[in-house]
Amino acid sequence: MNITIDYIKIARELIDLQQSLQADLPYHLNLVDVIGADENANSRIMAGILSQHNNNGEYQILKDFARHFFSNTILAELIDTPTIITEQQVRNDKRIDIYINEPGKYAIILENKVMDAPEQPHQLANYIEGLNDFGFTNEQIFIVYLPSTNDTEPSDNSWTNRQAHNYSDEFRCRFQNLAFRDSILPWLRQIDSPADESGMLQKCVAIYIDYLEGLFGFRPNEHYIDMKTDEYIAQTLNFTDDSEDNLQKAMEAVAEIDKLKKEIITRKREVAKKILVDWLAKAKEELPNQQWEDRTSDTQFPSIGFPISYGGHQRAFKLFIQIDHNNNYIYYGVYLGLGCTMPVKDARELLKPIMDSMGKFTYSLGIKMFTAHTTAKEGYDRFVRLAQTIINNLG
Repeated sequence: MNITIDYIKIARELIDLQQSLQADLPYHLNLVDVIGADENANSRIMAGILSQHNNNGEYQILKDFARHFFSNTILAELIDTPTIITEQQVRNDKRIDIYINEPGKYAIILENKVMDAPEQPHQLANYIEGLNDFGFTNEQIFIVYLPSTNDTEPSDNSWTNRQAHNYSDEFRCRFQNLAFRDSILPWLRQIDSPADESGMLQKCVAIYIDYLEGLFGFRPNEHYIDMKTDEYIAQTLNFTDDSEDNLQKAMEAVAEIDKLKKEIITRKREVAKKILVDWLAKAKEELPNQQWEDRTSDTQFPSIGFPISYGGHQRAFKLFIQIDHNNNYIYYGVYLGLGCTMPVKDARELLKPIMDSMGKFTYSLGIKMFTAHTTAKEGYDRFVRLAQTIINNLG
């Protein structure tokens, strides 16, 4: 236990050191750093870049991406008028981070792991079969895996469905493992868009490049921070002039930290489930006439919620509060997608004025829901207030 406490202390001291050194750097401001970007935000930025087109409607950047990384296929020639969506829901409530497609021609799955989010069980297999549900054959599906560095690839479990069928061989020619640090960042640096007369696209790409360079320690003015970080780690782990001994110490530290991380994740999920169970019990007393749905045992996105009946639709849409273990945040809102019977366009028009009056809710086109982030302290009260407001407004 003392080792565990030491590692937590080391991590906090290292964060404090880096933040202090960062604050001393002169004249550097990146809006992505200031606003903050989790994996979902990075997906939206990448989708935004890939969705740019010229005055003739040509998706030059997406085509360049296809030519650059799928040069042995005809993907680039297939691209004409793509639809590009983030957080596209497929079967079993699974969500594709970036989904690009043209019906009957091709579908591209981009799975974003820039923040090293853990894999979900059977993740890529679920996505493939989800796109089969949409009418795409395996030969029409292309997969891009986007880890932070080349050290990570999809596991066999990710490629394997629940019936033990492994898809990796079938996608050998239509799969790319493109690390943000080692593949995406160099590709972004070479993007050229002559039709961008205003220069806005180049400026936006430059900001994202700078953000990624900061994420991976490539900014020239941050080399001093890297040097001081190295010094702190060397001192903390008692490095000497013996390189073999230093390597052994580093390997042992990584193994212990990995074990600690797994233990903390396990405890986090246990606490999250207990909180949601407690919230569900309270909610049933405050809103007793609803058909509450208990998904507190879900290992990735545990949630509670209930459907709303409206306009002749028994399940028009669903109110929910959910804990996202992959991105470590809590959000609540209204879901309009699979299983809901009211047309999405009608439900969105009905709910938007209510959601706007409640605060900073955003609408996700891919997963078809209004959401807002919250905290464990405020989450329950905000969710119940939203539910009561919608129920009262809809009569």
